[in-house]
Amino acid sequence: MSNDVYVVTADTYEDSYGAEITLFGVFETEEKAIERVEELKKKNRFVYMITRTQLNKNIEGYLGGYYE
Repeated sequence: MSNDVYVVTADTYEDSYGAEITLFGVFETEEKAIERVEELKKKNRFVYMITRTQLNKNIEGYLGGYYE
């Protein structure tokens, strides 16, 4: 059994300058993450990212965010 998980995020900030990273799901397979992205693309024009990481592992990663 793999400990890999797939995290779906997007920058949802719609004003002129800034960023606001939103989490849209954590999935146990890449296929499920892709399905979620395809579902979301029908609703808006955000650019989605799928990041693979491991469950129950200490990590440190900047998700993002910026306002001017």
